[in-house]
Parts: sequence; structure tokens; C-alpha cells
Amino acid sequence: MKLFYWLLSLFWVITLVVFVMMPNEMGMMISMYMMIFGMLAHSIACALEHHK
Repeated sequence: MKLFYWLLSLFWVITLVVFVMMPNEMGMMISMYMMIFGMLAHSIACALEHHK
């Protein structure tokens, strides 16, 4: 599970980089979708952690 959290942190960093590197509408849209995806992954991870 430790690896998963590490990957999640990496995912947030990538999202931030996309957000900064692409200031146009496309970058905004990509990072928005990535953030939604990240939040979903985060809540699933939390649910799995508490389920144990």
C-alpha cells in the first residue's frame, strides 16, 4: 500500500506540472480531469485502508 501512496503523490506532482506548463484551456481541462481522477483514486485508497 506504501507504493500506492507514493504513486499518488507522483500523480499530484505531474498534475501540477501539467497545470503550470500548459496555461491554455487544454492544460486546464487535462489537469481538471486528472484532479478528479486523483480525488477518486484517493477516496478509493482511503476506503480500502479503512476496510482492512
